[in-house]
Amino acid sequence: MNLFQSHIPSIAASVVVGGVVIASGGSMLQSGVAAIATGASGYATSALVIQKIESQRDRLKRDVEQQKRALPFGTNLEYLQKQQELLQQGVADLKQQESELQERVRLVQQDLPNLEELEQRQQKIGELKTQISTGKGQLKAIADQIADREKQRDGLQEVTAQFLQKQEAVKMLTEQIRELNQKTAELELFRSTYDALRTDAENLAAKEQHLKSELPRLEQERDRILTEIGTMESRAQQVDALRVQIENSEAVLRAKRSELMSLIRQIEQLTSEKNQLEVEIDLKKKEIRQQEIKLREIHAEIRKAKENLEEVASGVKQAFQSLEEPIEIEAVQVRSFASEIVFLSAFKQYLTSKGLVFPDRIINAFHTSLKVQDISALVILAGISGTGKSELPQAYAEFVGAPLVMLPVQPRWDSPQDLQGFYNYIEKKYKPTPLMRHLYQHQHQNNLKGRMVLVLLDEMNLAKVEYYFSDFLSKLETRRNKKTYLELDAGSLPLTNEQKQIVIPEEFLFVGTMNEDETTQSLSDKVLDRANVLTFGRPAALTLGGGKQTKPPIPKEYLPWDAFQGWTKDPNGSPVLTEKVQKYVDRANDIMEALGRPFAHRVYQAFAKYVVNYPNAEHDDAIANQAIADQFGQKLLPKLRGVIVEESKVEKQLNDLENLLSELGNE
Repeated sequence: MNLFQSHIPSIAASVVVGGVVIASGGSMLQSGVAAIATGASGYATSALVIQKIESQRDRLKRDVEQQKRALPFGTNLEYLQKQQELLQQGVADLKQQESELQERVRLVQQDLPNLEELEQRQQKIGELKTQISTGKGQLKAIADQIADREKQRDGLQEVTAQFLQKQEAVKMLTEQIRELNQKTAELELFRSTYDALRTDAENLAAKEQHLKSELPRLEQERDRILTEIGTMESRAQQVDALRVQIENSEAVLRAKRSELMSLIRQIEQLTSEKNQLEVEIDLKKKEIRQQEIKLREIHAEIRKAKENLEEVASGVKQAFQSLEEPIEIEAVQVRSFASEIVFLSAFKQYLTSKGLVFPDRIINAFHTSLKVQDISALVILAGISGTGKSELPQAYAEFVGAPLVMLPVQPRWDSPQDLQGFYNYIEKKYKPTPLMRHLYQHQHQNNLKGRMVLVLLDEMNLAKVEYYFSDFLSKLETRRNKKTYLELDAGSLPLTNEQKQIVIPEEFLFVGTMNEDETTQSLSDKVLDRANVLTFGRPAALTLGGGKQTKPPIPKEYLPWDAFQGWTKDPNGSPVLTEKVQKYVDRANDIMEALGRPFAHRVYQAFAKYVVNYPNAEHDDAIANQAIADQFGQKLLPKLRGVIVEESKVEKQLNDLENLLSELGNE
C-alpha cells in the first residue's frame, strides 16, 4: 500500500439511481457523489466525506513536513519523487471520478430533477473542482521542490568535483614544497662549499705575495749553494773512491771470516762423525758377534727342522699311506649313447641278461633319482629283504662303468668317523673307509676325474642314520651351490689346509638300502626331505631261479659325468609341467598340514625337478602323472608314519589324499 492510499482509505458504497444500483466500491469521494445523486439524504453523507478528505489532506501535509525534516537530502528527494508519483496517480483518479460525476449528472438531468437539487449538486461539484485545483497546486509545489532539490544535487556534484581538483592541487603543491626544500638544502651545501673555497683562495693569494717577496733572497741562496756544490764535488769523488776501497776490504774480510767459520764447522762435524762412527763400529762388532751366534743357532734349527720335516713327511706318508693306494679302474674307454631313452633301453637289456627283473617304473625312478641328487642327495631303496635292492645299484654302477663303493652299515655305527674313517693316535695312522679313499683318490688320481662314483650304504638303517650320516647329508646338500669339503682328522700332524681338506665331488652318487623289519631304525624328516625313497614291495608271484646261466661280461666302457649331467633339465625350462606339479603339491600340502605333517620349499623344488627330469614326462601326460605319483610315494607318504588310520579325526584328510591320488590314475 502506498502513502496516498494509506491516508485515503476505501469505503464500500453503492450508487443508486431511481432505486437501482449502478456502481459499487470506490473511494469516499465516489461514495459522496453517489449520495448526491440519491437525493437529500445523500447530501449529509457528502459533507462528512468532504470533511474527512480535508482532514486527510492536512494530515498528509504534516506527514510530508515531518518526512522532510527527518530524512536526509538524498532520501528526501527520493521521497518527494515518490510523493509526486502518488499525487499524479491521485489526480488521475480524481479526473476519472470527475468524468464519472459529469456522466451521472447528465443522466440525472435526463430525469429532470428539481432546480434546487441541481443547484446544490452544482455547488458540490464546484467545491470538488476547488479541491481538485488545490490538489493540482500542491502537486505543482511538490514538483517545484523536486526541481530545487535536483538543482541542489547538481550543485553538490560540482562542489565535489571542485573539492577533488583542489585536493589534487594541494598534493602537487606539497610535492613542489618538498622539491624546493631539497633544492634549498643543496644550495646551502653549495654556499658553504663556496665560502670554504673562497677562504682557501684568499690564503693562497697571501702565500703567493709572501713567496714573491722571498724569491730574490732564495735566488741568492741558490747561487751560493751551487758554488759550494761545485767545490764539494771534487771532495765527494775522493770520498767515493775511499768508500769503494773500504767496501772491497770489508767484503774480503767477510769472505775470509766465512771461510774460517765453515772450516771450524767442518772440523766439528768431522769430529762428531768420527766419534759416532767409532760408536757404530763398536755396535756393529757386537751385532756381528750376536749374528754369528744366531746364525749358528739357525743352522742348528735348520738341521733340526730338516730332521723333523723328514720325520713328519715320513710320518704323514706312513699315516696316510692307506689313502694313497690307487683305485683300480676296469672301465677305461668312454661310452656314448644317442639319447637317454637309448641308454635306459640298453640298461634294461643288461639287467635282463643278468637275470634281474625289475619293473620299468622302478628303473626309471631309480635313474631319475640319481639325476636329481643335487636337491635330493640320497636314493633310498626300501622294502623287505630279497627284493633286489642291492643288485639294482650294483648293476647300474657296472653298466655306467662307475666304481662302486660298498659300505655295509653296522649296528654299532654312531659317529661320522664310522662313515669317513679316523686317525689312530696309537699307531699314528689314518684308518680310512672305502668312501674316504675314493674321495681322496678322486681328487688326486687323474683317471678318476670326470667319472661317476656310486656309493652304496647297504642296510643303512641298522644304525641310527642321524648319528653317522646327518652331517655328511648336509654337506651333500650344499655341494650344489659351492665346493664342499670333508676335513681329515690328522691328530697332531702339521698338515696344511690343502692336505686336510677333501672335496666331495658332484660326481659321487649316494644310494642306501634299508630293510623294513623290527631290527631297523626309522628315518627322520630331515633324511626324508633330502632323499627319494623307492619302496620295493613283495613280488606278485614267487618263482624259482632260472638255474645256472651265463652272466654277461662287465662292460669295460664308462659313461662320462658330462654326458650323464647333460640329460638333467632345469624346471624353469618347463613352465607348463612345473605349474601342473605345483597345483598337486599345494593341495597335498593343505592336507598334510591338517594331518600335522606340512612341508616347505625344498619338497616342492624336489617334486618339480624329479617330474621334469623323468623320461618322456614332458611329452606324455600319463607319464607325467606317474612321475608325480612317484614323488607322493617317495616323499610324502613316508611322512605319515605314526598316523593312526582308524582315528576319526584323520579320516577326512586321508580320504582327501586318496581322492587327490586317484586323479593321477595310478594305483
